[in-house]
This record gives sequence, structure tokens and C-alpha cells, in this order.
Amino acid sequence: FWKALTSKSRILFLTSGISAGLAYLTRPEAIGYLFYFIAFAGMFETRLKWSLLRRSIPLIAIFLIGFSLMATPYIVYLRSETGSWTVSGKYKINTILGGMNDPGESNGEDSTDQDKPALAFAKYFFINLGATQKSLSLLVPSLLFLFVGLGLFRYRWNRDRLVRETYLIMFCLVTVGGYAAAVVQLRYLYVLLPVLFGWIANGIVVYSDWLFGSMHKWISNRRTLRYIRMSTVPLTILFVYLYVFPLNFFMLSADQRWRVRGYEEREAGLWLKKNAPPSPLVFSASKRPVFYAEGTQVVPKSYELAEVLSDIESRHVQYVITSERSIKRNPFLTELDPILREDPKFEVVYDKTDRPGYQITIYRMK
Repeated sequence: FWKALTSKSRILFLTSGISAGLAYLTRPEAIGYLFYFIAFAGMFETRLKWSLLRRSIPLIAIFLIGFSLMATPYIVYLRSETGSWTVSGKYKINTILGGMNDPGESNGEDSTDQDKPALAFAKYFFINLGATQKSLSLLVPSLLFLFVGLGLFRYRWNRDRLVRETYLIMFCLVTVGGYAAAVVQLRYLYVLLPVLFGWIANGIVVYSDWLFGSMHKWISNRRTLRYIRMSTVPLTILFVYLYVFPLNFFMLSADQRWRVRGYEEREAGLWLKKNAPPSPLVFSASKRPVFYAEGTQVVPKSYELAEVLSDIESRHVQYVITSERSIKRNPFLTELDPILREDPKFEVVYDKTDRPGYQITIYRMK
């Protein structure tokens, strides 16, 4: 999109729109980038001249046409399936306002704090920002941000670089802010890696120039200086690799991976999606399984178990999901599982007990 914006190429604008549409089909939340690109294009042209904004409107229209070519069939399909216009069947589940909290996944807070949606939105938005920071530290360990800083701020920016770096920084902020208002998942942040890798690579080059310039004043041997010049970048890359590899998320133990990724909740949600009616009404203290089931979440609104059970029945919940993971964060639900097992109005339809500490059960209300 940046290339299209600077070159004013109709073909590139169309290609960018098609790429944005494909990104939307891959991850519906990517529709947020559509609004970011359009807004930045408007600001970019306004910065140059107001008269240029009129000339860019047709290019933005071409961009939207490219996006629509990819996205419209899926949006129309969702309309026929759900009866409403939406960008994703998971939209309500995948936003803070749709499933305000997730003690079993993102924020670790109690699941009864929902009386004031605006206040709760702000609260969990900032909680999710903290979760995003933790996720980023798994992708890019903190020491590497020294290279990011070197690459970005070692030299003064001219006008062109100011606009280009602002575009990339805003892209990262939109990504972080968008998912902070939704569900924080490590894999959602992979889209930031190309930008971060570019900044890190630039920082390594800047570091190499700084080291050579410093050593040049102290070392007169040209062969040694040439060796320093040639070896600094590859040795730094090797250091980065040796630093990142042991800390990498994929080097976590099996138990740590289960704890962070919530495999059992994901599998339960996918099973429910396959075996339940579309958009089931699901009681769960954790957002993750309902998210994967593409259902509507009902969360506990009281610490009193009797009131929780009454709410489940009065709202005609179709399924109830209990898990050891969510009970650890919501101890007042500890007795819910044995009560449901003895209640003739409920039947167990899914019971996963093969991994200690991560048991999960799905009950269907008869």
C-alpha cells in the first residue's frame, strides 16, 4: 500500500485492495486495516496539498473495489447464514463489548464485572495491552528493541522518512490497539514481525557503522579494521539468533505451551462448532472455547453458585463449559461441575481428561 500511495499507480492500488481483501478472508479482524489505509491516504495527501486529495479519491475507490472483489462474497454468505450484516461470525465473541472479559484467557480478572460496559471496556482494554506486551516479548525479546531504537532514531529524519516511519509506527499501534480491544493471541501479532525485523536489521547496520567508526580512531591496522567491517553484521546476527532461540516461544516446555495456548479450550470449542447448532448459547467463564465454537457467551454474573445456576436455566443456555483452567481463576465455580454431573437436566457430551490440570467438560442442557 505504501508503494501504491507514493507512486499513484492504479494497478498497485487495485492490488493492495485485493491483498487487503485476502487478509480479511484469512483473519476478519484485518478489516480494521482497511480504515487505517484509507485514513492514512487522506492524511498523506492533505499533508501535501488539499487539491491532491481530490485526485486521490478515485485511487481510494479503486482500492475499495479490489477489497470488495475478495470480501463481498463472504460478507453476503454471512448475511445468508446469520441473517444480519457482519464481518465475521465471531465478531460479537471476539470483542470486549461482545464478551466483556475472559478470566480464563486474556485478563485474569473476575468475570462478574460487567455492569458498566464503557468502564469495563476501558479496564479490559488496558489489561489486554499488558497481555499484548507479554506476547510481544515472546515474539521479540526486549533486548532486540535496542536495535529497533538504533535503527529508528540514530539519525535525524527528513520529511520523507518522517512520513514513512509514521506509517509503519501507526500500523503497529493500530494492530496492538485493535487486538487489545478484542482477544490477545500470540499468533495475531505475527503481522508485526516483518516491520520489526526490518527495524532490527537497520539497527544492526547502524550498530556496525558505529562500531567501525569508533574502532577506526583507535586501531590503525587496516586488515583488522577490514575484518571488523566485514564481520560485525554476521556476528551480530549470530548473537541475535543465539539470544532469541533459547527464549523463543516454541522452546517452551509442553506444559508451558498448554498453559499459554489453551489447547484444550481450543479443541473443545472446535468440537462444539462441529457438533452444535450454529451460534449456540454457551455458558463459560472463559472466552476462548466460545470463540472457537462461534457461539454467544454467557458469563457468570454472581459469585453465588445458586444464582449462577438460576441464570443458566432462565436464559435457556444450550451448553455449559467447565474447565480446570477457568476454575483456577474463578474458584466460586468449583462445585459447578459435580452439580451438573448429577443434574438430570444436563448431559455430558464432551469430556477431555487426558491431560492433568487441563480437564474440560461440555454439558448440553436437555
